[in-house]
Amino acid sequence: MKKMLLLLLALSIFFSCKKGSDGPDYSLDFRPREVKKVFIVLGEFKTSTYDGKTYTDYNSFYANELQVGNLMLSIQTSNYDPRVLIAKEDPSYSVNTPLPVYFLTSQNMLDQNDSYIESQVKSDYDKSSSTRTKAVDNYDYSDMIPIEYRTTEIRDLTITALQTSLFGKQAGESLNVFFDIVKYNPSIIVSAPAKALLYGRSSKQYPSSISEWLSLYPEAQANMYLVPNTKMDNLPVSVQFVVKMETADGLVLRDTTRMVRITR
Repeated sequence: MKKMLLLLLALSIFFSCKKGSDGPDYSLDFRPREVKKVFIVLGEFKTSTYDGKTYTDYNSFYANELQVGNLMLSIQTSNYDPRVLIAKEDPSYSVNTPLPVYFLTSQNMLDQNDSYIESQVKSDYDKSSSTRTKAVDNYDYSDMIPIEYRTTEIRDLTITALQTSLFGKQAGESLNVFFDIVKYNPSIIVSAPAKALLYGRSSKQYPSSISEWLSLYPEAQANMYLVPNTKMDNLPVSVQFVVKMETADGLVLRDTTRMVRITR
């Protein structure tokens, strides 16, 4: 009987130390970075249906030929090139290796925190947790959740094709209107002038066009996924996509994908 009472007392103390119904059991690990690098990465997306629900998987793509119906682009920003750090630790790794479509988050190379932005993001995550039991951007609520965010305002972003005509546009002309933004990762959009969180984890809809996103005077996104919204003619075609990004301070950044053959 005495052992049973001691066990009950120990369990009571244990559970009293955990968060109760007043808050979720997770912590946010904020990772702020200025924007000094931009990357555009080829990927593919596939949809599937399970139990009456449709799911979309966004994956890295390393082959040389991709069906147009699966084409996606990942645009990432950072203050460093993660491939350089990997190459320093692994001599067999090449800095020319394509990045994955998801951002390689790191606790290194962080810039100054913005406590005002972080407090808004934390409040938004707490709000969304009341209706969710699992999965905050693919992490369990019991996890330490890394939150990449950027502290550099973006003035312009343009997607073009290198030496190839697409969607009836000549090489070098903007292809922005032919792509929709389908995912922000993490799901936060901050307006730079007011440092205001305009969209967060609790939002149900997000800007789907590049022009709408730019109209918000946004801080850069750590990562966002884009897919074509218009039929692509004259297939098959070999193409390299280019992203050009300009910050509010006038810094112009560019990146180009490797060549890929797009087929029907």
